Amino acid sequence: MKPTDKQQRFIDEYCIDQNATQAYRRAGYKVKSDPAANSAASRLYMNPAIRAAIDAKLAILARDTAMTAKEAWRESGFIARSSMGDIIDFSGINPKLRPANEIPESAIRALKSVKVKRYMEGTGEEAREVQLLEFRFWDKPGELHTRLKALGELKETIEHTGKDGGKIEAEVTIIDKRETIASFVEEFRAASRRNLQEAAELNGHTNGDGNQEAGAHGA
Repeated sequence: MKPTDKQQRFIDEYCIDQNATQAYRRAGYKVKSDPAANSAASRLYMNPAIRAAIDAKLAILARDTAMTAKEAWRESGFIARSSMGDIIDFSGINPKLRPANEIPESAIRALKSVKVKRYMEGTGEEAREVQLLEFRFWDKPGELHTRLKALGELKETIEHTGKDGGKIEAEVTIIDKRETIASFVEEFRAASRRNLQEAAELNGHTNGDGNQEAGAHGA
């Protein structure tokens, strides 16, 4: 079913900032309060036909405005290679701002912000307007770090510490192989003596040390 004019405006407005309540208001719906607008916007947004139309439009916008990896690297390059010399002329005794038409696009795209401040200096006939230009670049060290990391030129080092930043405590048990072997030999001998004693008991009497005692009628 084709959406009404207001519903279509709601779809268009929602795709701008994805705020259902504000989109509902901007679409022309009349509501008395914010809770009422929020409730009505939620019901409209959950309408299957409206939701499908919103998802379809967002998908188209994402496809048409998507940035490729090549474009992202190009923008990153403007920041990583930015230089104040592209904006300030240092060829004379005193540095001065280059004419706007001489500033390359790469430098303009590397700028984060530009502020212009104007104020009056002096009084009376000697008063004159002074213009102060302030500009900031995007984070060049951070951008270089990101690029080098992506290129595999930086290796991360992870340091582990114990409680309160101290050393990590660990218990180390040292096993003496000689003691282990001696213990094994002793267990083997004891088992052998038990086996011999059991065999002797089957054939006659033995004394406490495993030696067979002579019978009453023995030679």
